Amino acid sequence: MTPRGTATRRYDHNLIQSLARGATQVDAAREARVSTRTVRRRQEDPNFIEQVQHQRARLMQEAGGRAAALSIRAIETLEGLLVCDSPATQLQAAKFLTDFASRAVLDVAIEQRVQRLEAHVQDGQQ
Repeated sequence: MTPRGTATRRYDHNLIQSLARGATQVDAAREARVSTRTVRRRQEDPNFIEQVQHQRARLMQEAGGRAAALSIRAIETLEGLLVCDSPATQLQAAKFLTDFASRAVLDVAIEQRVQRLEAHVQDGQQ
């Protein structure tokens, strides 16, 4: 017979994965082969909740990395559309690229400001 701790870790792993991906309690219970009562009980445990949040953050970081890598190909595709035969398509590509560029510039500016503020706070604490 499997020790209780081993079985708990096995279904916890499956529950964490399911819940981190956004599954409902019912779907997570089905995927982990446990009852919805077990899912609710586990979600009352702060350590379990922290593990779900950590896994969700890891998944989001991975997805962000993949999206960033694919964005180069997407921009290249849009560049090609800027010189296609359809003026409507050219306009849509131009709109998207200018919106994207504006957001990217703003994101960089915000990140730089946050870094300066963090450095300022850290200098004040020393």
